[in-house]
Amino acid sequence: MNIKQPPRLRDEAQSGNPSVGIAYCPKCHSAYEKKSWKHAIVKARKLLYGPAKKNGNIKSVLCPACRMAEEHLFEGEIIITNVPSEFLSDLRHLILRFAENAKRRSPLHRLLKMERVGTGLRITTTENQLAGRLAKKIVESFKHHVTLNVVFSREPYEKEFVRLAFAQKGGVGQLDS
Repeated sequence: MNIKQPPRLRDEAQSGNPSVGIAYCPKCHSAYEKKSWKHAIVKARKLLYGPAKKNGNIKSVLCPACRMAEEHLFEGEIIITNVPSEFLSDLRHLILRFAENAKRRSPLHRLLKMERVGTGLRITTTENQLAGRLAKKIVESFKHHVTLNVVFSREPYEKEFVRLAFAQKGGVGQLDS
């Protein structure tokens, strides 16, 4: 028996719905044109007030990243445990700077949420690869203080779950199973 999975949120919007043509995200101001979302503050203004708008060829729709945020969906999750208080500020700064650089490269690569959970952090991202790259950057920055474990979900879902554990005082970080 073959069970068909619903289309992933990203696939639907990223593949480029030909009926949309040109679109504008009212939340983040990205523009969709020629089958991709781009940073488009200047371009979006031209689209919104130019000939495309006059002809009615531009639609206002949420981009995939804004839709994921609105619907509380994610593709990458990082759980960091046992974060020592002396590293917390530096860790948060590193995460925010990394996410800012990723978003600058592509409007769909975003940090969705960073929240404090006990003595650690829970981070969700719009892209599974972004979570993996961020985890590697954290390990690189806190070399001897953190251990890494990465788990990928089964097909057709493309989720990446990353667990990082800071070392307890006098020992190596322990990952909870």
